[in-house]
Amino acid sequence: MAQGVNRVILIGRCGQDPQIKTLQGGQKVVNISLATSESWMDRQTNERKERTEWHRVVIFGQLADIAAQHLQKGRQIYLEGSLRTRSWTDNNGNQHYMTEVVAKIMQILDSNQGNLEKKQYGNIDNNSTSISSDDKYIKNQYIEEENNQSRSKNSLDSDDPLYIPF
Repeated sequence: MAQGVNRVILIGRCGQDPQIKTLQGGQKVVNISLATSESWMDRQTNERKERTEWHRVVIFGQLADIAAQHLQKGRQIYLEGSLRTRSWTDNNGNQHYMTEVVAKIMQILDSNQGNLEKKQYGNIDNNSTSISSDDKYIKNQYIEEENNQSRSKNSLDSDDPLYIPF
């Protein structure tokens, strides 16, 4: 029987400054809200329509440290991760559910104070094609995008498995 795929890819803007928490073990957790928008032309009215979706994103470990340092409201970012649903019971006995994106890879797409920042951060295991959700067993790497002048916009860079031509 085949396994399922739980992968989310988002490009959007931070809706608020990161909310930073520290767990009992000292590990940081960052929560952000990410807005993604789509637009289309209404055929009947010939008007441009737009719809914005809001996503709850949670970031753990070293990636949380980077997010806390670099993210702020309005920053445009690329995220890869997976969906996770948590549940809890409140004091009145009501069951609550929340679905979040657990980010594993983040790339900041816009500039910050005039410095073009095109860096990709993430928990990547180069020895396999899967991304582990357990931070203890993930090889943390920092990947910096090569000089844009040396890259052809129409070809894939075979040295960088995460390069996505935009």
